[in-house]
Amino acid sequence: GTNLVINGDFENGSTGVPSDYIPGTGGSWGLLAKPGQYAVSTSPNLVHNNFYFCGDHTTGTGNMYIANGSDLANTIVWQQTITVVPNTNYNFSAWATSVENTTDHAFLQFFVNNVQIGAVFSPTNTGCNWTQFFNLWNSGVATSSTISIKNQNISQGGNDFALDDISFRSYCTNYDTIVVSYDPTTLDIGPDISFCDYATETI
Repeated sequence: GTNLVINGDFENGSTGVPSDYIPGTGGSWGLLAKPGQYAVSTSPNLVHNNFYFCGDHTTGTGNMYIANGSDLANTIVWQQTITVVPNTNYNFSAWATSVENTTDHAFLQFFVNNVQIGAVFSPTNTGCNWTQFFNLWNSGVATSSTISIKNQNISQGGNDFALDDISFRSYCTNYDTIVVSYDPTTLDIGPDISFCDYATETI
């Protein structure tokens, strides 16, 4: 289905990006010098001196959401409220990457209407390595959903990350039937024979 997320690729800057994180206020390492802050930019290095030069997931030259990771569990990283159709299956997905090589990467989790869906997920320890994460959700009787990505890491060091191409789409499963058949014909080419290695035998 159509992506219901507004500005999921962040090409319109910080439009539609409510969160507990606040826009970067600056410091000795750049705009994102403090934990729990975010910026929308074309490269992590432009907002923090120690972050790597990474292209976004969409085109390699566009915007992405970049965060200096919070150390408070259940902090809302990103959130939107979306109208949904009852009794419909949806796929909530996002691409994430660490913004530097690290051994203490971000721990993130999807929530819908403040209920966690799926397990905690983490980008790899390698900076600029985009990985897609997703979980499935059924709307039940709901007509509206507040979808969130929350921080679950309580360590400040190395848990910095970027997000891109956040998506929330309806999906369906199709089924088909495949009939497998075989030819039952058997061949009889006479009785078994024995002969020595490298000998010639005619059937």
